[in-house]
Amino acid sequence: MWVRRVRRPAVSALRSLFGLNGVADATWAVRTDVQRIIDSQGANTAAIATVVRQLSELRTEIANQRERSVNEAITQANGLPLDQAPRMQMETDWPAADVERLWNHVATTWNNLGVKDPYWSVLVSDEFRLDKVDAKGLERFFASGEHDIDRMHSWFARQGRAIPFSGTLAEYGCGVGRLTATVARQFARVKAFDISRSHLRICQDRLDSQRFTNAELIHVSDFQSLERLAGYDVFYSVIVLQHNPPPLIAAIIRQALRGLNPGGYAFFQVPTYAQGYRFDLEEYVGRLGAGTIGSEAMEMHFLPQETIFRLIAECASIVLEVQPDHCIGNYGDWISNTFFVQKRYCT
Repeated sequence: MWVRRVRRPAVSALRSLFGLNGVADATWAVRTDVQRIIDSQGANTAAIATVVRQLSELRTEIANQRERSVNEAITQANGLPLDQAPRMQMETDWPAADVERLWNHVATTWNNLGVKDPYWSVLVSDEFRLDKVDAKGLERFFASGEHDIDRMHSWFARQGRAIPFSGTLAEYGCGVGRLTATVARQFARVKAFDISRSHLRICQDRLDSQRFTNAELIHVSDFQSLERLAGYDVFYSVIVLQHNPPPLIAAIIRQALRGLNPGGYAFFQVPTYAQGYRFDLEEYVGRLGAGTIGSEAMEMHFLPQETIFRLIAECASIVLEVQPDHCIGNYGDWISNTFFVQKRYCT
């Protein structure tokens, strides 16, 4: 009888913890319950000791809940909750032969997506599904690209850099051309690269319909064709590199910076951290061989900032600015960064 009656107030107070406003209200609920037991049962030492123990446990739970609430508030306010997170598990010494095999896998995956759901594969929203999107939806889809380019303009302005509109812009991962027409209106020449031939066909149709003649579409059909990424004054790639395994992200960034004209600029986005993410090349290649990684699934990958900074230094470029961005989801567990880089010279 005593055990049942003594335990009930603690349960009530635990419920109060989540139903009342703050620690003070929850504590007051516990205090009230304890006083009621004392008044009704008298100074029974065993009963009071039990309640005191339960009160101590509840106090610990209240403190833990308060700490979780503070952490959540910090996360929401700053968007940077991972400053004490552990290192991602990833080797960065990748054999070229295995890297090329990854390229073939990514090419197959994105060509399939380009056939089955080209607009959704670029902006993941149900309104852009191939069986749902209408003329107004496509208008919103392509208009969204203007905002992204305006964002790049802001970075140039913040750094006091003039945008080289009279030069060439290289867009890596042009897809169906969400941005391509916008940059073709602004720059003298555009080189638009993509790994998916099916996406490129839609991009070409859109450019033709708007009578653009200053944009060259380039199919990066294999790993060697990355060498065509050369001879431009601005490199641009956003929400693209993340869908490649880390060795390919690194290879693309390296070639993009090597191909940048001296004094040119690179503006690109890469997810740089994820809680629990790990990448083992041998294991990944083994899964490809076993068929456990599908050729129609959109993957999300990460490359540490440390590796990106090393690649930038290797091509004698400098970081003008790097900022966290909102280009990926899972805020609180994932971090994505946008990098603004200038090329000096290449060794």
